[in-house]
Order: sequence, then structure tokens, then C-alpha cells
Amino acid sequence: MNICVFMGRLTAEPELRMTPNGVAVTTFALAVERKRTKGNAATDFFDVVAWRERAEFAAKYLHKGQRVVVQGEMLTRSYTDRNGVKRKAYELTADQIHFADSKQEAAQAAQFEPPMDAGEYDDGDMPWH
Repeated sequence: MNICVFMGRLTAEPELRMTPNGVAVTTFALAVERKRTKGNAATDFFDVVAWRERAEFAAKYLHKGQRVVVQGEMLTRSYTDRNGVKRKAYELTADQIHFADSKQEAAQAAQFEPPMDAGEYDDGDMPWH
């Protein structure tokens, strides 16, 4: 069974695109904290892809820094980057997206900055860029 549920903050504004056939697709990344055994937190970054109505919803209502819960399937695909290197991409294809911030937290989210290790997260070789 392939069901994933992540709660995290958007690291940037969602990007809405249209396929050549006119299907809406939105991509965004989530910063998801996880606790380690000694109490230190680590942050993982996950790419999320939303299609059709969910894509339009995400592009319209989601913003950088906002906390959301995304449920969907984790998919793997292989591709060759622009330097000819074979790579794998792991993406959460969103089936459901829910707001997770209170109104006060939503107001503060506009000032969200990703954690320091976010600089290591480089999706510039991903094919949708």
C-alpha cells in the first residue's frame, strides 16, 4: 500500500503550469521536521505534485511558509539531467491537501524562512524547471 501523509511548510510559492493538453499541474516543496532520538530536529524536503483541480487549488490558496498536510502516493521516476547524469526523483502526488495553520500562524507564515540546510536542497536538475 502506498499512502503517505506529510505535514510541513511550503519552502516557496507553488508553481502552476499547464501541460500541452491543457491539464493544470502545480509543484511545490515541503519542509518536514522530524525529531531525532536526542531531541534535535532534522528537516527533510519533499517535492509535491498536484494535478487538475488540486493543482489550481494549491496555486490559488497555498503560499510560502504555510503549514499544510498533504496525503498522496510517493512515486519514483528516473530521468537524465542536463549533464547526462542518470537520476531518480521521488515525488508525492497529492490526493488531498489540508490547511494546518491557525489564523495567527497563517499570518506569521508570511515571514517563514526555510531551515539553514535548505540550501543543500537543489531541485534545479528536475525536468519541470
